[in-house]
Amino acid sequence: ENEEEWFMYDPDFRWEGVLAKDRILAAIEDPSAEGGYFFDASDIIMPTAETVEAYFNTCIKHDCNPMTDAVAKIIELHAAGEERFPLSGLTQALRELPVLAIRKYAYE
Repeated sequence: ENEEEWFMYDPDFRWEGVLAKDRILAAIEDPSAEGGYFFDASDIIMPTAETVEAYFNTCIKHDCNPMTDAVAKIIELHAAGEERFPLSGLTQALRELPVLAIRKYAYE
């Protein structure tokens, strides 16, 4: 109804609603939001069991959890007291973790 407003649906955060178009475009252009996916459901087909198994075997890491390991490393660097990684910067360093976790595991 209003060209300056768009309907947004975010299944990851279970939210939907109308927002100002310029606010949405600014969020999309923000570097913290880059690298997402767009799926065109019209061409989606059911994968074979072999495809699912191959994907699982490619992604599964038996000896580590890359996301958890990365968070641990960030915490270690900030807790070590180095000037480059002050403890006061830890919140900023992990600010996107909720989004990353939801999106990473949703896609997998």
